[in-house]
Amino acid sequence: MTSPVPSAPAQALDSLLAGFDRNPVAAGKRLHDLLHGDRAGFLAAAVPLLNGSADTAGRRYLLNLLVASGLLADCLCDRAFTTAQAAALARMTSTMDNPTDLWLARCLAESQPGKRDDASTTRLLEVLEAILERPRAVALLNPLLQHPNARVRSKAALLVGRASRNARWAERQLASPDARVRANAIEALWQGEAESCRPVFRAATRDTNCRVAGNAVVGLYLLGDAESIPLLLELAGHAAPEYRATAAWCMAEIQDPRFLPLAIQLFGESGRVRQNALRAISRMRRSLARMREAGTLQVEVVEVACLGGGARRLRVTVAPAQDLAQLAASHFAVTENGHMVRVYHLAVRGNPEPGKPSRYELVYRAESGSGEPVEITVAVYSQAGWGEAKHTAKFSAEAAECEPF
Repeated sequence: MTSPVPSAPAQALDSLLAGFDRNPVAAGKRLHDLLHGDRAGFLAAAVPLLNGSADTAGRRYLLNLLVASGLLADCLCDRAFTTAQAAALARMTSTMDNPTDLWLARCLAESQPGKRDDASTTRLLEVLEAILERPRAVALLNPLLQHPNARVRSKAALLVGRASRNARWAERQLASPDARVRANAIEALWQGEAESCRPVFRAATRDTNCRVAGNAVVGLYLLGDAESIPLLLELAGHAAPEYRATAAWCMAEIQDPRFLPLAIQLFGESGRVRQNALRAISRMRRSLARMREAGTLQVEVVEVACLGGGARRLRVTVAPAQDLAQLAASHFAVTENGHMVRVYHLAVRGNPEPGKPSRYELVYRAESGSGEPVEITVAVYSQAGWGEAKHTAKFSAEAAECEPF
């Protein structure tokens, strides 16, 4: 005969878990009785016992009981747990036969409208993001891209996009009327394959929503595309403050020290612009400190030529080559007479010989007139280190051509 369920389930659960090892069979049966007597009361009593307690056999039994009874999702949504704590509990329940990420994705996809509030659905998506090991699991989330709640839609888009890193999928999301979905689809491509993602990023920079455009600018920068530089400066100079706030947010994401003076200028504004600028300043200063700790790069401007029509060509060497992965255009920053060069192009001129510096060619259109002394600074910012070189030149009115490397 089944024993009556105690009127204080929290006290009963605490006692059963404390003595679980002495008689697991009897304790397990008693836990089942408590659960079936009052599901809601059982869950409410289980949450504080699971929150921060040691990893014991009784705690694992309780977790598995929640899984078997269909209460684990409700448990993970409880705000007594942080997202990290909920994710840790979810990982403990994973088995070869029933991996938690796949189960949770299926739970989200099959949830009936109105069964779970939007905040709980968002929490479960956050937990899934933290524990995801099988990218195929997120394919089940496609129905959530049509969810009535914008936050749920955007979170689902980010998860699906990150798992697939499919540029064609992200491009299709740019047709969504929801700016959050578009923005997260673009962010999901940040670690994607360059040649397929580049045209999607470029298209998204023209989006009417500043968050979408900002994510696209960051994406281009992470690909090493110098086109990201003038696009970011354009955001920073926009008349609308939300665009300038987005520019400061982008600076914080890419942490390129060349933008430090601009971030300091934006810090003089108010609201979100100021908040984002402060974060950008802090992160860029830390980034520059890490680069300097990594080592000093020997940067040298070996030749400067005027190509006509105001175009310049710089030939630059960077050493030590053995410590450098191939530098991308976004690793270089050029100034003329203290003014940032907004638009430039980079060409690599062959692999260096052993013990020789890497060689690069930068081409840009100058604002300085002919006949004026020009101080050119080329800086290199990379994880391998930091370095810069200065070169003073004076150009005649006539263009001069040079031989290639």
